[in-house]
Amino acid sequence: MAVLATGFSALACAQQVLTVYVADNLPPKMFGGKDGKPTGFMTELTDAIVRKAGYRPDFVVRPWAVAVKSAAEGTGLITNLSKNPEREKIFVYSDSIYEDRVQIVSLKKSRIEENSLADLKGKRVGMLRGVSYGAAFEQALPGVSAEFDEGSEQRVRRLISQRIDAAIISGGFASVRYNAELAGVPIVNFKVHDTPLAIDSNHIAIAKTRPDAAAVIEKLNAAIAAVKADGTAKKILSGWE
Repeated sequence: MAVLATGFSALACAQQVLTVYVADNLPPKMFGGKDGKPTGFMTELTDAIVRKAGYRPDFVVRPWAVAVKSAAEGTGLITNLSKNPEREKIFVYSDSIYEDRVQIVSLKKSRIEENSLADLKGKRVGMLRGVSYGAAFEQALPGVSAEFDEGSEQRVRRLISQRIDAAIISGGFASVRYNAELAGVPIVNFKVHDTPLAIDSNHIAIAKTRPDAAAVIEKLNAAIAAVKADGTAKKILSGWE
């Protein structure tokens, strides 16, 4: 009977559904596909991790700021979350699942050479609403004229029309190229600055108020190590390069 009870317990854990919030407009990392279903390399990677941990993910697509707020209220997990002091008061974080190159992008003809947010003081800088790339980013943010939007494609369009002087885009060069293609703008028009604004560690996070937070993160951390070791993570990421 003890063995049978253990079997039922394991099955219940395997079937537990975890709501996971993802952004609606951060291609190619996370976005809603043509069929409305969540897609992108961070969504695929998170799906593999959550399933490896023994849970069944239920992805919910939201604007990024709304996704962060919903996760903070304890209604689900969030993926792709960076750390900053305020968030660390609210969330328990998994180990890193992705090291993101956050790039400054400008028009080639503008001859902007800056490689940090502080260097862009006084310029109009487009960035995602609700985004944070760590303490240094937060300290430099008041010095720029930040213009927030809901996605990188929109930011590329505003940059080519010179409504902003520079754009902050996460996901490395692949993300800049992908969003330029979506916007129908040749990548040759843009300068992707050599020095990244940040190497941003991305995590899965869960609100500290949830009683299962520690247990969920422990299982996710074991799963993260597994998908990195068996090549699953590398295969997913290379498929979007």
